[in-house]
Amino acid sequence: MSIYPERLNYYVDGGAVTKPQFSAVATLLALVNEGVVPPIVNDLVWLSFALALHASEGGHTCIDLNEIERWYPENAELSALNWPKGDEWLLAVSEQVDLVATPSTAAHHPRRPFVLDGSRLYVLRSFEEEKSIAEWIDSAAGSRLKVLLGGPGSGKTTAVAKQLVARFADANDRDLLVAMAAPTGKAADRMRQAIEARLLSAKASPEVIARVQESPSITIHRLLGYSPVRHKGRFAYDQENPLPYDLVIIDEASMLSLSLMHRLIDALHPTAELFLVGDPEQLASVDAGTVLADISLAAKKEGTNLHRCTERLTSQYRYAVGSPIEQVVKAVQSGDANQVIDLLKSHRNSNGIVSWIDPSSKAQEDLMAFENVGLEVRRHALEVVELAGSSQYEKALETLGQLQLLCASRVGRLGIAGWNRTVNQWIGTTTRKQWFVGRPVLITKNDHGNNLYNGDVGVVCSDKNGEVRVVFDGLGAPREFPTVRLPEVETVHALTIHKSQGSEYRHAIVVLPTGRSRLLTRELLYTGVSRAREQLTIVATEAALRTAVTTVISRASGLADRL
Repeated sequence: MSIYPERLNYYVDGGAVTKPQFSAVATLLALVNEGVVPPIVNDLVWLSFALALHASEGGHTCIDLNEIERWYPENAELSALNWPKGDEWLLAVSEQVDLVATPSTAAHHPRRPFVLDGSRLYVLRSFEEEKSIAEWIDSAAGSRLKVLLGGPGSGKTTAVAKQLVARFADANDRDLLVAMAAPTGKAADRMRQAIEARLLSAKASPEVIARVQESPSITIHRLLGYSPVRHKGRFAYDQENPLPYDLVIIDEASMLSLSLMHRLIDALHPTAELFLVGDPEQLASVDAGTVLADISLAAKKEGTNLHRCTERLTSQYRYAVGSPIEQVVKAVQSGDANQVIDLLKSHRNSNGIVSWIDPSSKAQEDLMAFENVGLEVRRHALEVVELAGSSQYEKALETLGQLQLLCASRVGRLGIAGWNRTVNQWIGTTTRKQWFVGRPVLITKNDHGNNLYNGDVGVVCSDKNGEVRVVFDGLGAPREFPTVRLPEVETVHALTIHKSQGSEYRHAIVVLPTGRSRLLTRELLYTGVSRAREQLTIVATEAALRTAVTTVISRASGLADRL
């Protein structure tokens, strides 16, 4: 482990960075300086390098030195650490010309590990990825790039299906090679099923349906031929070996990270088109970057090619127009916490289309409302058990998707673990078995051989002979598997809001943690409440709701400005 100056442990003790992070900076500096860590006097430079090198852990592609207070340790008191204003950081970093390049010098000094672009400090690779994405979008907008943005149930899939029908019907495009992909296998599989269903309902020709069925619908990693053990690079397709497709459609593009977007455009054939589809207001990628949100922001500027190639769908067909659910969703989107609270107060403990329950309240009506939610969850779980035990696969799956607990957190009484324990206790002693009948399971690892993907939800059933089978939705009929053929699974009486992206439920019960949590954001709450089709229950304190509505995911990125 490389050595850094002992005095820097002041920032380690204060919670700003960790010892391994400083050591990683020292190792990087030694690599670009013939094995010797160069002398750096200013502590702010060391700290800036450590924060930039690990910015991706917070979803950032860089750190903005003009907003350096954002990187002040969350749990430290404001006066606990010496944390001067951004101009001092900028001056200190800009003086390190042997280690820090600028956009104009980066290409001429490839051994500079960092790039300072205005007030944004990047690791060189992140800067190059962001720059190449912006350049590609600038050149492709209006010719090879289309962007389709819309909220839940806005008709994005229908729009994609219509465009495919039109393209395949065009004599010039009859030999068009199409690939459909998404960041997750679940989203990719769901896109194929939804598009095929739309084509059938629209009475598309058998030829068009066959062409869509022939087209791959896979994860972006599989599309690019990712392999962790590949000798030359981890992706089979790149600039030297481009993808063979004329049109690539990416669904759930809000989950697209900066690095994956860079890999994707690098692998596109020079004449291929890219179609990005998604909701920029949903949760972003778990990795660094907010690619779709940045594109959406830049596309608002009228008169640009990016504006002209971007379509925004404003209608929605999931829940009734003007319904209480739509009112809540729009209020959350507005970012007005008072409006959200006033709206929910009128539905407090109503058990109607929308209901708000405060789990921290000791008032009798609140306790009763919380108990009633528990009773409904219990009835639902027992109904699934009964259907699964009587081999009613289709009905069991349909019932399972009627109600879903959606939690912000995995831990705690109101998190995934707490609800799963509680519901198992309600079901009874049969849950002591691993594969108890009626157990809802979530696939946590892709299984391409069985076409099962991380995020797929199924239910353990008993077949006609009393044998245990795990059943999942299929396009024509439920698919059943013996337990020994399944990849890794977990019980999922409750589901994380992150995992629910792209899904919908007749009744969604959205549960937020009662204490302080970095998970509480507007994007998280919006994603959760917009899953509901007919009924929405929110279990949250007023403080948690206010925090979520007013906290927007803010990731440092320069992509929108470059566009």
